[in-house]
Amino acid sequence: MRKINTLLTCLLIVMVLCHVMTGSFMLLGISYVTFKPLAYFTLFLTVIHAVIGIILTVKSLIKARKGNSYFELNARFWAIRITGVLMIVLLFFHMGMFGAKKYGRFVLNEFTPLRYIATALLVITLLAHIVLGLKPLLTALGVLSEKNRVKSLLVCLAIFFILAFIATTVYFIGWQLI
Repeated sequence: MRKINTLLTCLLIVMVLCHVMTGSFMLLGISYVTFKPLAYFTLFLTVIHAVIGIILTVKSLIKARKGNSYFELNARFWAIRITGVLMIVLLFFHMGMFGAKKYGRFVLNEFTPLRYIATALLVITLLAHIVLGLKPLLTALGVLSEKNRVKSLLVCLAIFFILAFIATTVYFIGWQLI
């Protein structure tokens, strides 16, 4: 099950980064092409990842009851779970945040400060979740001591998430000027 989750995580990271990029371009007005199927597929992968994560966490908790004292000290393990739960909560806000169909037409929702904060929290939580899980993911993929690869991946992630933050901020400011 861990191997499946490792491969699923890699695919999910790619899909999330594609969603971040296409969504950022839409918020900036660079593109008006919606990729709803991409978003729904990413959501589907997220649900599977969350279910597998819950199963693996329960298995770890059962093993911990049998005397694994290191388990209580593993801050990364718990930080990954906490950011994962926070993301699930924030995803519910994100899914209906920008607009909805009314009478067969897509209508934008007002982008309020609360929606801006929720989006910023989602971006920060997602970045934290990926960064915290990057070392275990690379270990599961067999990349044990490649610090340069880790740094390159972190720079790549930073670029995507800076784009998302800038796009969200520009979009928010645009709504405030209306």
